[in-house]
Amino acid sequence: MNIKIWGSRGSHPTPLSSKAIELKIKRVLELAASEDISSPKAVDDFVKKLPFSMKHTYGGNTTCIELTVGGRHIIIDCGSGLVNLGKHLMNGPFGEGKGTADIFITHTHWDHIQGIPFFVPIYIAGNSFNFYSPVPNLHKRLVHQQAATHFPILFDGTASTKQFFKIAMNKVFLLDEVRVIPKKMPHPGKSYAYRIEYGGKTFVYTGDCEFNIGELDKINSYRSIFDKADVLLFDAQYTFADSINKFEWGH
Repeated sequence: MNIKIWGSRGSHPTPLSSKAIELKIKRVLELAASEDISSPKAVDDFVKKLPFSMKHTYGGNTTCIELTVGGRHIIIDCGSGLVNLGKHLMNGPFGEGKGTADIFITHTHWDHIQGIPFFVPIYIAGNSFNFYSPVPNLHKRLVHQQAATHFPILFDGTASTKQFFKIAMNKVFLLDEVRVIPKKMPHPGKSYAYRIEYGGKTFVYTGDCEFNIGELDKINSYRSIFDKADVLLFDAQYTFADSINKFEWGH
């Protein structure tokens, strides 16, 4: 099971600001000695030794998770991170109109679906996308996002084949040998977690959720979705101070 996070932000994309880039450059230069920039090779060696936080960036795009597991291509949520995933996929079968992917949607707040209109593989004839969610009327909601008043190309006007499946909460759903279990999370308008099991390994993604005081009495009802997960990707939008000030905001 391989997992890649293409987007992790909430609400809206947050590109790195010019000021933040400037601060990164200053921090790197403060660490550099004269011998670290004496030649191209020295520069390469110096950069390799830098901490991850100094030579990379975090976040930026809204939520989109890619899994390759059991011979299947699974996408969870379609935030703006889906755009770069789409560009990546075009280098393989999706670029030839021979790609198939299973897409699971936690809920349809815009930061979880806003990448779909700009997802290149969905416009390619021959590609096939299966959408799964406990969310009712998912197809209708995605059509609404790309209504003519909102976007120049209708969702149903994209050339790929698309099918929609409503799956039951707390029930095992099988994709060949991959087990998927959805669970409702506490979030305004409802959101769902997905537990994905394959080959003795388990990945859990929560989407948006808030475990506040009101959830404590029933906290054990969530045990089965999180129990013994090898990797858990969990909503962590706020610092502790923020969470106090934004009680019942759903994160």
